Amino acid sequence: MGILQIILVIVLIGTAGYGLFVCVTDKAPMYFQMVICAMLSCAFSAIDSSLLYSLLGIYPVGFKISGLSMFASFMFILSANYGSMDNVIDEHRKEERKYRLISLLAPAVIILELSLFAVLGKASIADKIFLAVTNIPAIFASYFNLKHAIFPDFSIGFVKSMRPYNVVAVLFLLFTVFLNITSFFEGYTFYNIATVLCILVDLLMVPTCKYGIDKRKKIF
Repeated sequence: MGILQIILVIVLIGTAGYGLFVCVTDKAPMYFQMVICAMLSCAFSAIDSSLLYSLLGIYPVGFKISGLSMFASFMFILSANYGSMDNVIDEHRKEERKYRLISLLAPAVIILELSLFAVLGKASIADKIFLAVTNIPAIFASYFNLKHAIFPDFSIGFVKSMRPYNVVAVLFLLFTVFLNITSFFEGYTFYNIATVLCILVDLLMVPTCKYGIDKRKKIF
């Protein structure tokens, strides 16, 4: 296991641990708790992959517990924005249609990533199906995170305060899917690039979310 992968595991454990500390000591709202659950699931995925690499000497492909953990991570992020806040933020008026259309760019990028892998990737059909299924929630989550990052703030304050987090969350989803795909590539160049990108956004996920929550606690 390379130094970048070790750093990624440490960062994920650290950010998830910090988030748990905040949840225990500060009575964090459900929105924040779901983001922390997402980071915990992501940390478990990274630990599982690292342990398998340490035992086998290669990053394993096919059905993996780490893949299911990433599925859970994406579902928590989706639930935080869609389940908790979307009905409050978006009243489905025609005037905001352009923001909903622009928000389709993020899922389009993820679909493009998965499509290129399906066509060009040197993995078995079963591996490609498993990867696609476990990354499906990221497609939907990216839509709502981007929408909440660009949507007008109609005086409730939540949209504006959470914009930094939602921008980071979109990057987290894009880069994590990229990391999942590159784990199937021969060689480690693209995998290492994806790992560096994930390290950077993982460092920002919890702090930006806490920043937004702290600014608008009265909303929750």
